[in-house]
Amino acid sequence: KKIINYSRHRTNLLIELPVKADEKIDTVRKAATEALEKLKEDKDISSFLLPGATITGIDDIKAAGPLIFSVTLVTSPAMRLEVGRKYRYYAKKAFEKNKIDFG
Repeated sequence: KKIINYSRHRTNLLIELPVKADEKIDTVRKAATEALEKLKEDKDISSFLLPGATITGIDDIKAAGPLIFSVTLVTSPAMRLEVGRKYRYYAKKAFEKNKIDFG
Protein backbone atom coordinates (compact mmCIF):
# COMPACT_ATOMS: atom_id res chain seq x y z
CA LYS A 1 0.00 0.00 0.00
CA LYS A 2 1.17 3.50 -0.82
CA ILE A 3 0.28 6.49 1.33
CA ILE A 4 0.15 9.89 -0.34
CA ASN A 5 0.11 13.14 1.59
CA TYR A 6 -1.89 15.45 -0.65
CA SER A 7 -1.59 18.36 1.79
CA ARG A 8 2.20 18.47 2.09
CA HIS A 9 2.47 21.51 -0.19
CA ARG A 10 -0.22 23.51 1.59
CA THR A 11 -1.04 24.47 5.13
CA ASN A 12 -3.90 26.26 6.83
CA LEU A 13 -2.75 29.25 8.83
CA LEU A 14 -5.13 30.43 11.54
CA ILE A 15 -4.82 34.12 12.39
CA GLU A 16 -6.51 35.21 15.62
CA LEU A 17 -7.38 38.87 16.00
CA PRO A 18 -8.36 39.81 19.57
CA VAL A 19 -10.78 42.76 19.54
CA LYS A 20 -12.63 44.57 22.28
CA ALA A 21 -16.02 43.00 22.91
CA ASP A 22 -17.84 46.27 22.29
CA GLU A 23 -16.51 46.69 18.73
CA LYS A 24 -19.07 46.49 15.93
CA ILE A 25 -18.58 43.03 14.48
CA ASP A 26 -19.59 44.05 10.95
CA THR A 27 -16.83 46.67 11.00
CA VAL A 28 -14.35 44.07 12.24
CA ARG A 29 -15.38 41.68 9.43
CA LYS A 30 -15.05 44.50 6.89
CA ALA A 31 -11.53 45.37 8.11
CA ALA A 32 -10.45 41.69 8.08
CA THR A 33 -11.77 41.39 4.52
CA GLU A 34 -9.93 44.57 3.47
CA ALA A 35 -6.70 43.11 4.87
CA LEU A 36 -7.25 39.87 2.94
CA GLU A 37 -7.84 41.80 -0.28
CA LYS A 38 -4.62 43.78 0.28
CA LEU A 39 -2.75 40.52 0.87
CA LYS A 40 -4.10 39.13 -2.42
CA GLU A 41 -2.90 42.29 -4.21
CA ASP A 42 0.59 42.21 -2.65
CA LYS A 43 2.98 41.29 -5.47
CA ASP A 44 5.55 39.79 -3.07
CA ILE A 45 3.08 37.53 -1.23
CA SER A 46 0.11 36.83 -3.51
CA SER A 47 1.83 33.98 -5.36
CA PHE A 48 2.20 32.13 -2.02
CA LEU A 49 -1.45 32.61 -1.03
CA LEU A 50 -3.38 29.54 -2.16
CA PRO A 51 -7.14 29.29 -2.79
CA GLY A 52 -9.30 28.73 0.27
CA ALA A 53 -8.58 31.76 2.46
CA THR A 54 -11.65 32.62 4.53
CA ILE A 55 -12.82 35.15 7.06
CA THR A 56 -13.78 32.58 9.68
CA GLY A 57 -15.47 35.00 12.09
CA ILE A 58 -15.86 35.01 15.86
CA ASP A 59 -14.13 32.06 17.48
CA ASP A 60 -14.51 32.96 21.12
CA ILE A 61 -16.51 35.31 23.33
CA LYS A 62 -15.81 35.59 27.05
CA ALA A 63 -17.62 37.44 29.81
CA ALA A 64 -14.49 39.50 30.41
CA GLY A 65 -11.79 40.28 27.91
CA PRO A 66 -11.55 40.38 24.13
CA LEU A 67 -13.47 38.39 21.60
CA ILE A 68 -11.38 36.41 19.15
CA PHE A 69 -12.02 36.99 15.45
CA SER A 70 -10.35 34.45 13.15
CA VAL A 71 -9.10 34.36 9.60
CA THR A 72 -7.83 31.22 7.87
CA LEU A 73 -5.18 31.59 5.17
CA VAL A 74 -3.91 28.79 2.94
CA THR A 75 -0.26 28.87 1.93
CA SER A 76 2.81 26.70 1.51
CA PRO A 77 4.35 25.49 4.78
CA ALA A 78 7.64 27.29 4.06
CA MET A 79 5.89 30.67 3.63
CA ARG A 80 3.38 30.46 6.48
CA LEU A 81 5.29 32.82 8.77
CA GLU A 82 5.86 35.47 6.11
CA VAL A 83 2.26 35.30 4.87
CA GLY A 84 0.99 35.52 8.46
CA ARG A 85 3.16 38.54 9.24
CA LYS A 86 2.04 40.34 6.10
CA TYR A 87 -1.65 39.63 6.82
CA ARG A 88 -1.26 40.94 10.38
CA TYR A 89 0.38 44.09 8.97
CA TYR A 90 -2.56 44.70 6.63
CA ALA A 91 -5.04 43.85 9.40
CA LYS A 92 -3.43 46.42 11.72
CA LYS A 93 -3.61 49.07 8.98
CA ALA A 94 -7.27 48.23 8.25
CA PHE A 95 -8.13 48.31 11.96
CA GLU A 96 -6.48 51.72 12.31
CA LYS A 97 -8.40 53.00 9.26
CA ASN A 98 -11.70 51.74 10.71
CA LYS A 99 -10.84 52.89 14.26
CA ILE A 100 -11.03 49.37 15.71
CA ASP A 101 -9.19 48.66 18.95
CA PHE A 102 -7.49 45.34 19.57
CA GLY A 103 -8.56 43.70 22.82
